[in-house]
Amino acid sequence: PGLWFVDAGGSWEQVDPDELGSGTINSVTEFEGGFVGVGEVFEVEGTGEDATTTAAGPALWRSTDGSSWEQLPADDFGDPDEDDDERRLFAVTVVGERLVAFLATIPPEGDIDVSVYVSDDGESWTETDTTTFDGISYAAGFEELDGQLVVVASTDVDEGGDADRDSVELFTTTDGESWDPVDVAGIDDGGLIFGTAVLGDRLYAAGPVDGGGAAVW
Repeated sequence: PGLWFVDAGGSWEQVDPDELGSGTINSVTEFEGGFVGVGEVFEVEGTGEDATTTAAGPALWRSTDGSSWEQLPADDFGDPDEDDDERRLFAVTVVGERLVAFLATIPPEGDIDVSVYVSDDGESWTETDTTTFDGISYAAGFEELDGQLVVVASTDVDEGGDADRDSVELFTTTDGESWDPVDVAGIDDGGLIFGTAVLGDRLYAAGPVDGGGAAVW
């Protein structure tokens, strides 16, 4: 994976790739004065044009300053060798003083399962939820607002890119363990959320609408 950091003067520098190994970093969040990253690692066989990669399982990285990183054990997220499923950590964020990570289990056939894990130190992780996010196609936003983590997800997008309002789902939590659904009646029919942001005491969401164009909620 590739990772860059910027100093106070605005200059960018790439992190030493040897510190990150082979894989992909999907999400990074600030935590306890440093950073935690999540993703997946790959096993590489062969060299040059003949090289092939296979998913080897979820991965964790941690840094105290953004420039030097170490890969942490990810055993708490399951054994990638116990079946043919691919396991991928696709997001990590913070609610309160706790880390919350999202693991996608992708079988060779069938639906994707999404599990939620929490950690108080970035090293030891506990699975807390295995059903709330099952069936989502992607998560568009993770925002903290008024002491709650708000997750915006989509559950059904057809190949044409159109979506019904029912495909957008919002969930909130204060601890990463108990999740509450949020009414999305304010999102017009055909709306689909592609991004979110918090400004002041409001959560904003943006995305395309049925028939063309874009909207902000």
